[in-house]
Amino acid sequence: MTTTPAPQTETWTIQRLLAWTRDFLAQKGSPSPRVDAELLLGDTLGLRRLDLLLRFDQPVQKNELAAFKARIQRRARGEPVAYILGYKGFYGLDLKVGPAVLVPRPETETVVDAILAFLKQDAPLGDVLDLCTGSGAIALAVAHALQKPTVDARKPAPEPQPPRAVVATDLSREALAVARENAATLGLQVEFRQGDLFQPVPERGRYAVVASNPPYVTTAR
Repeated sequence: MTTTPAPQTETWTIQRLLAWTRDFLAQKGSPSPRVDAELLLGDTLGLRRLDLLLRFDQPVQKNELAAFKARIQRRARGEPVAYILGYKGFYGLDLKVGPAVLVPRPETETVVDAILAFLKQDAPLGDVLDLCTGSGAIALAVAHALQKPTVDARKPAPEPQPPRAVVATDLSREALAVARENAATLGLQVEFRQGDLFQPVPERGRYAVVASNPPYVTTAR
Protein backbone atom coordinates (compact mmCIF):
# COMPACT_ATOMS: atom_id res chain seq x y z
CA MET A 1 0.00 0.00 0.00
CA THR A 2 1.33 3.42 -0.89
CA THR A 3 1.56 6.30 1.58
CA THR A 4 -1.00 8.42 -0.27
CA PRO A 5 -4.57 7.84 -1.39
CA ALA A 6 -4.64 7.62 -5.17
CA PRO A 7 -5.68 8.61 -7.73
CA GLN A 8 -7.17 12.08 -7.39
CA THR A 9 -9.76 11.44 -10.11
CA GLU A 10 -11.71 9.37 -7.59
CA THR A 11 -13.93 10.95 -4.96
CA TRP A 12 -12.71 10.56 -1.42
CA THR A 13 -15.60 10.67 1.03
CA ILE A 14 -15.14 10.84 4.78
CA GLN A 15 -16.14 7.19 5.11
CA ARG A 16 -13.74 5.99 2.45
CA LEU A 17 -10.86 8.09 3.74
CA LEU A 18 -11.35 6.88 7.31
CA ALA A 19 -11.38 3.25 6.19
CA TRP A 20 -8.21 3.69 4.11
CA THR A 21 -6.41 5.56 6.89
CA ARG A 22 -7.38 3.03 9.55
CA ASP A 23 -5.88 0.19 7.51
CA PHE A 24 -2.78 2.20 6.63
CA LEU A 25 -2.02 3.20 10.22
CA ALA A 26 -2.65 -0.33 11.44
CA GLN A 27 0.02 -1.54 9.01
CA LYS A 28 2.36 1.14 10.36
CA GLY A 29 1.94 -0.18 13.90
CA SER A 30 -0.48 2.30 15.45
CA PRO A 31 -2.17 0.76 18.50
CA SER A 32 -5.33 2.82 17.87
CA PRO A 33 -5.61 3.34 14.10
CA ARG A 34 -9.34 4.05 14.03
CA VAL A 35 -9.22 6.65 16.79
CA ASP A 36 -6.10 8.23 15.26
CA ALA A 37 -7.82 8.52 11.88
CA GLU A 38 -10.97 10.05 13.35
CA LEU A 39 -9.12 12.56 15.53
CA LEU A 40 -6.83 13.72 12.76
CA LEU A 41 -9.50 13.91 10.06
CA GLY A 42 -12.00 15.58 12.37
CA ASP A 43 -9.51 18.26 13.34
CA THR A 44 -8.47 18.77 9.72
CA LEU A 45 -12.07 19.27 8.64
CA GLY A 46 -13.12 21.20 11.75
CA LEU A 47 -15.60 18.48 12.73
CA ARG A 48 -16.23 16.53 15.91
CA ARG A 49 -15.78 12.77 15.76
CA LEU A 50 -19.57 12.38 15.97
CA ASP A 51 -19.98 14.71 13.00
CA LEU A 52 -17.74 12.46 10.93
CA LEU A 53 -20.16 9.60 11.47
CA LEU A 54 -23.09 11.79 10.49
CA ARG A 55 -21.36 12.98 7.30
CA PHE A 56 -19.92 9.73 5.97
CA ASP A 57 -20.82 10.62 2.37
CA GLN A 58 -19.36 14.13 2.44
CA PRO A 59 -16.55 14.56 -0.14
CA VAL A 60 -13.15 15.67 1.12
CA GLN A 61 -11.76 18.59 -0.89
CA LYS A 62 -8.33 18.56 -2.49
CA ASN A 63 -6.80 21.06 -0.05
CA GLU A 64 -8.26 19.16 2.92
CA LEU A 65 -6.91 15.90 1.57
CA ALA A 66 -3.43 17.39 1.22
CA ALA A 67 -3.45 18.70 4.80
CA PHE A 68 -4.72 15.36 6.10
CA LYS A 69 -2.08 13.46 4.11
CA ALA A 70 0.71 15.48 5.75
CA ARG A 71 -0.66 14.66 9.19
CA ILE A 72 -1.03 10.97 8.44
CA GLN A 73 2.57 10.81 7.26
CA ARG A 74 3.68 12.28 10.59
CA ARG A 75 1.60 9.74 12.49
CA ALA A 76 2.99 6.89 10.36
CA ARG A 77 6.48 7.95 11.49
CA GLY A 78 5.41 7.47 15.11
CA GLU A 79 4.69 11.06 16.14
CA PRO A 80 1.99 11.20 18.86
CA VAL A 81 -1.44 12.34 17.70
CA ALA A 82 -1.51 15.02 20.40
CA TYR A 83 1.70 16.57 19.04
CA ILE A 84 0.22 16.64 15.55
CA LEU A 85 -3.00 18.26 16.79
CA GLY A 86 -1.11 20.55 19.16
CA TYR A 87 -3.40 19.85 22.10
CA LYS A 88 -4.67 17.08 24.37
CA GLY A 89 -7.89 16.88 26.36
CA PHE A 90 -7.35 16.32 30.08
CA TYR A 91 -9.98 16.50 32.83
CA GLY A 92 -12.27 18.56 30.62
CA LEU A 93 -9.52 21.00 29.63
CA ASP A 94 -7.77 21.32 26.27
CA LEU A 95 -4.06 21.62 26.96
CA LYS A 96 -1.40 22.68 24.51
CA VAL A 97 1.26 20.01 24.15
CA GLY A 98 4.40 19.57 22.10
CA PRO A 99 7.85 17.98 22.15
CA ALA A 100 8.79 19.98 25.28
CA VAL A 101 6.28 18.04 27.40
CA LEU A 102 4.88 14.54 27.66
CA VAL A 103 1.30 13.98 26.57
CA PRO A 104 -1.04 13.83 29.61
CA ARG A 105 -2.47 10.34 29.92
CA PRO A 106 -6.10 9.56 30.82
CA GLU A 107 -5.10 7.50 33.87
CA THR A 108 -3.40 10.57 35.35
CA GLU A 109 -6.88 12.00 35.87
CA THR A 110 -7.17 9.60 38.83
CA VAL A 111 -4.46 11.66 40.54
CA VAL A 112 -6.64 14.75 40.19
CA ASP A 113 -9.64 12.79 41.51
CA ALA A 114 -7.66 11.76 44.58
CA ILE A 115 -6.45 15.30 45.24
CA LEU A 116 -9.90 16.83 44.99
CA ALA A 117 -11.48 14.10 47.14
CA PHE A 118 -8.84 14.68 49.81
CA LEU A 119 -9.34 18.45 49.76
CA LYS A 120 -13.10 18.04 50.18
CA GLN A 121 -12.56 16.10 53.39
CA ASP A 122 -10.53 17.15 56.40
CA ALA A 123 -7.42 18.18 54.54
CA PRO A 124 -5.08 20.46 56.50
CA LEU A 125 -4.79 24.11 55.66
CA GLY A 126 -2.32 24.86 52.94
CA ASP A 127 -1.79 25.02 49.23
CA VAL A 128 -1.37 22.38 46.53
CA LEU A 129 2.06 21.59 45.11
CA ASP A 130 2.58 19.75 41.82
CA LEU A 131 6.12 18.56 41.14
CA CYS A 132 7.36 17.85 37.58
CA THR A 133 4.29 19.58 36.20
CA GLY A 134 5.15 19.31 32.49
CA SER A 135 2.22 20.75 30.54
CA GLY A 136 0.63 21.74 33.86
CA ALA A 137 -2.08 19.10 33.52
CA ILE A 138 -2.52 18.16 37.19
CA ALA A 139 -1.98 21.67 38.56
CA LEU A 140 -4.37 23.25 36.07
CA ALA A 141 -7.08 20.64 36.56
CA VAL A 142 -6.93 21.14 40.32
CA ALA A 143 -6.88 24.93 39.96
CA HIS A 144 -9.89 24.76 37.65
CA ALA A 145 -11.84 22.71 40.18
CA LEU A 146 -10.87 24.99 43.07
CA GLN A 147 -11.47 28.26 41.26
CA LYS A 148 -14.61 27.21 39.40
CA PRO A 149 -16.34 24.58 41.55
CA THR A 150 -19.36 22.85 40.08
CA VAL A 151 -22.66 23.31 41.88
CA ASP A 152 -25.35 20.63 41.95
CA ALA A 153 -28.73 22.34 42.42
CA ARG A 154 -30.17 19.07 43.74
CA LYS A 155 -27.82 19.07 46.73
CA PRO A 156 -27.28 21.50 49.61
CA ALA A 157 -24.65 24.13 49.00
CA PRO A 158 -21.23 22.74 49.96
CA GLU A 159 -19.33 24.14 52.89
CA PRO A 160 -16.97 26.91 51.78
CA GLN A 161 -13.43 25.60 51.29
CA PRO A 162 -10.40 27.45 52.61
CA PRO A 163 -8.60 29.38 49.88
CA ARG A 164 -5.78 27.36 48.41
CA ALA A 165 -3.15 28.36 45.88
CA VAL A 166 -1.71 25.92 43.38
CA VAL A 167 2.06 25.90 42.88
CA ALA A 168 3.82 23.84 40.22
CA THR A 169 7.50 23.20 39.57
CA ASP A 170 9.51 21.76 36.72
CA LEU A 171 13.18 21.58 35.90
CA SER A 172 12.54 22.35 32.22
CA ARG A 173 12.21 25.98 31.18
CA GLU A 174 10.57 24.85 27.94
CA ALA A 175 7.97 22.77 29.76
CA LEU A 176 7.10 25.67 32.05
CA ALA A 177 6.61 27.91 29.03
CA VAL A 178 3.99 25.46 27.76
CA ALA A 179 2.36 25.23 31.19
CA ARG A 180 2.21 29.01 31.57
CA GLU A 181 0.66 29.35 28.13
CA ASN A 182 -1.97 26.77 29.07
CA ALA A 183 -2.75 28.66 32.28
CA ALA A 184 -3.08 31.95 30.42
CA THR A 185 -5.31 30.42 27.75
CA LEU A 186 -7.58 28.83 30.36
CA GLY A 187 -7.58 31.89 32.63
CA LEU A 188 -6.36 29.88 35.62
CA GLN A 189 -4.11 31.02 38.45
CA VAL A 190 -1.16 28.72 39.04
CA GLU A 191 2.24 29.80 40.34
CA PHE A 192 4.94 28.15 38.25
CA ARG A 193 8.51 27.88 39.52
CA GLN A 194 11.56 26.49 37.76
CA GLY A 195 13.78 24.07 39.61
CA ASP A 196 14.37 20.46 40.57
CA LEU A 197 11.54 18.98 42.64
CA PHE A 198 11.30 20.88 45.98
CA GLN A 199 14.32 23.11 45.31
CA PRO A 200 12.31 26.19 44.22
CA VAL A 201 9.81 25.83 47.12
CA PRO A 202 11.79 25.73 50.38
CA GLU A 203 8.67 26.55 52.43
CA ARG A 204 7.45 22.94 52.19
CA GLY A 205 5.44 22.90 55.42
CA ARG A 206 2.58 25.00 54.10
CA TYR A 207 1.35 22.52 51.49
CA ALA A 208 -1.73 20.44 52.14
CA VAL A 209 -1.10 18.20 49.13
CA VAL A 210 2.07 17.35 47.24
CA ALA A 211 1.43 15.59 43.94
CA SER A 212 3.82 14.32 41.30
CA ASN A 213 3.61 12.32 38.12
CA PRO A 214 7.20 12.53 36.88
CA PRO A 215 8.36 11.43 33.43
CA TYR A 216 9.26 7.82 32.90
CA VAL A 217 13.01 7.33 33.15
CA THR A 218 15.24 4.49 32.14
CA THR A 219 16.88 2.28 34.74
CA ALA A 220 20.07 2.11 32.67
CA ARG A 221 23.09 3.81 34.21
